[in-house]
Amino acid sequence: MEKIFRLVGENGLFKYGHGTRIRKQDSLPGDIPLITAGSMNNGINRYIKKPIKNKIFNDCITIDMFGNVFYQKGKFVCDDNIYPIWPIKNEKIGLFLSTIISKKLKNNYQNQFREKILKKFEILLPVDKNGNPDWEYMEKSVKELEKSVKELEKSVKEKLKLSIPQLDEIDTNDWKEFKISDILTRIKIKSISSVIKKFNPGAINVIGNTQLNNGIIKSLNVTEEIYIHDKNSLSYGAKGGKFFYQKEKWASTDHVHMFKCKFINEINAQFLCTVINKLIEAKGGWSTSLESNIIHEHILLPVDKNGNPDWEYMEKYMKPINEIN
Repeated sequence: MEKIFRLVGENGLFKYGHGTRIRKQDSLPGDIPLITAGSMNNGINRYIKKPIKNKIFNDCITIDMFGNVFYQKGKFVCDDNIYPIWPIKNEKIGLFLSTIISKKLKNNYQNQFREKILKKFEILLPVDKNGNPDWEYMEKSVKELEKSVKELEKSVKEKLKLSIPQLDEIDTNDWKEFKISDILTRIKIKSISSVIKKFNPGAINVIGNTQLNNGIIKSLNVTEEIYIHDKNSLSYGAKGGKFFYQKEKWASTDHVHMFKCKFINEINAQFLCTVINKLIEAKGGWSTSLESNIIHEHILLPVDKNGNPDWEYMEKYMKPINEIN
């Protein structure tokens, strides 16, 4: 049995606040996580010493301006684009709620998440016999899921070791550095954001700034060719998203870019996307500069006997993983 609840405010389940802008030059390295807007590393930008003026939050769910949702265990500080939500009974319940909130945000909001949206935000939760949120059920569900994931990870690792002996330690000494623009071509595309409401549900996947579901935020009956992008291409949700391979034709929201390469296919593209996404993560996630200049960054790839990217190796490496999935 489920019921809709207001998330915060009057008659809401939780209290909320927001952080204060912290400039890098005004903070010193320390051990307190600084949460900023971004989808990488649980929203942690860096670790700093306790600020004099900024509030210290503890054991909260955080939602940023891009709709990224995380549970923050322990003490942290955050900037003014972050909304901490409390009190959260424990980490398991925090993870359950974060997932519910994130799913609704990705499916229903295309613009920046702000306080006026938060005040009216509602979620559907399981309830107990008295009609109250069933916190015990939520905690139990996460514990069972974590147990299943650990068992699955163990099984997958064992199977992968049999299929790919080099998985535990890949020798990259013979790999070569490539400029992304030497591999991929950025293609100019038109965002559907300004007209998205006029299209009904359909078969064209709309790619947004998310790390989930291959970047897909919804599927619509897009009938205007100007908004439809080529299949067998890569999407890049620059504001908090990732690189993904798109097998079929697709549409996009703001800050999503398209890249093409004549050598990629559904299998080897997964290898390439993983390498590029690791680069983005290492650079701290989204920034205006990275979005503009990602094409000029360098990545390390395996090479064939001619010194070109070894697409065959990438495909052979990814095939056993895809078969297990």
